[in-house]
Amino acid sequence: VQESRTILVSVVFSLCVVLVGMLLGKMNSSEVVPSGGDVERYLFEKVQTLETKLVELGEQMKGMATKQSMEEMRKELDKNKERMELHEAKVKRVIDSWKGKPMLTKEQMQNEINRISADKTGRIDYALYAGGGRVIRHSSLTLQVPTGGLLSYMPWPLNRLFMGRVHPSANSWVLMPSGGINGLSEVPGNCLPLNGSSGFIDIRLREAIVPDAITVEHIPVEIAYNPDSAPKDFLVYGWQGRAKPDAGELVSLGSFTYDLQGHPVQTFSFEPATQTVDHIRFLLQSNHGHSMYTCVYRIRIHGVK
Repeated sequence: VQESRTILVSVVFSLCVVLVGMLLGKMNSSEVVPSGGDVERYLFEKVQTLETKLVELGEQMKGMATKQSMEEMRKELDKNKERMELHEAKVKRVIDSWKGKPMLTKEQMQNEINRISADKTGRIDYALYAGGGRVIRHSSLTLQVPTGGLLSYMPWPLNRLFMGRVHPSANSWVLMPSGGINGLSEVPGNCLPLNGSSGFIDIRLREAIVPDAITVEHIPVEIAYNPDSAPKDFLVYGWQGRAKPDAGELVSLGSFTYDLQGHPVQTFSFEPATQTVDHIRFLLQSNHGHSMYTCVYRIRIHGVK
């Protein structure tokens, strides 16, 4: 821009010199210069004529600059149009290459349907209540837990005196699918509500196995009344034999974290092990922020015989 201005000033200056020369030449060649007081008026008129011509010249130069700018803009627009056309052609080729092709093959779709149908994991659950798994012990529950029948109206610390150490619905809540919306999720509220943000659940498996994974399921965040009551950090132990193990009999299988923003059904693999166990302890260390209770909806245990 500065360079253009400098050139314009130079051109104007040069034209001024030419015009002055022309005027002087005209004066010298043919025009009679008045004398006396008319000289001043004569020169004044000539200066006005020169100023008028300079203004007209400036307007012409502006027009020239504007035309040049418009031409440059037109060329740039043409270039952008060419780029856009090339991009559109590329996108069209990609879309055309997808036509008639499924995002998943028929085999992949069938495998996914089979996996969802097979208890959402496609793996054997050795803790399944219908298969012989049992909750044999758990930590204290939140104060008001329904039990069914007349005891439904009695706080859990009192009704457990009549019902024993394990809540009568613990097995169906923790070790069985509850058949929620379209059978694809657990039913909100059908959980074992451990008191506070920590606790444990002891499970006897249907048979002895070498465990290799645990699956923890919570209801989808979108339909949860209190998402922050979901389990977060937990440890898993196993043991063989007696219902109540000594501390030295517990075999650590790993520590894990349930991701509240992840899929509702999350499987955690254990470190490779060879020891056979027939009991599992789910040891809860924290939840996602609820201070009163933690909802445990479903636990599956996987492994090999």
